[in-house]
Amino acid sequence: MKTKLFGKMGNKSIELIDQLLKTRDFNELNEFEKLLVEEHLGGERIYQKYRSLVLASSTEYEMPVSSSVKQSLMAKMTKQHQPVWVKAFNYRLPAYASAAIAVLLMTVIYLMLPTKEIVVEKTVEIPATPITDTVFVQGKTDTIFVERKVEVPVYITVNEPKSEQEEVNSSFTGKTLADQQDIRSLLVGSE
Repeated sequence: MKTKLFGKMGNKSIELIDQLLKTRDFNELNEFEKLLVEEHLGGERIYQKYRSLVLASSTEYEMPVSSSVKQSLMAKMTKQHQPVWVKAFNYRLPAYASAAIAVLLMTVIYLMLPTKEIVVEKTVEIPATPITDTVFVQGKTDTIFVERKVEVPVYITVNEPKSEQEEVNSSFTGKTLADQQDIRSLLVGSE
């Protein structure tokens, strides 16, 4: 009856067995390594099969490649490994996005360019006598009062009592004939 010395096969045991398969034959192993191989692999015969498999798979074979496959592969590789500026230049954008970028660039360039200022030199005569103005500032003012004297003519009307005849005549002026007859009949009828 076999007893397990190492328990479950851990990463370190796997790495050690893998290293042993690549480097040593079963006869070159020490006692500890032989116990490890027997417990995990099952003995010398299986160890030798695994070793031949590992050594056979580790040798690299160079397979011949057809020229058409090689050319298409090289074309794809060069296309994938282009410089960034070439990729950016060949990137496809919708027309509206290209137009928006062009307008944005023109606006930025227009705003960044220095503006030319036109300097006009003009000779102005200054009078020989200085003109002085006096400004009195008392403090911070927020309301300005302007005083003016305005003369307005005053008309006084005096009401003098009129006679009845004048009242009737004044009431008839400026009215139509029909209105005047209505007023006369009203006044005559009330007497």
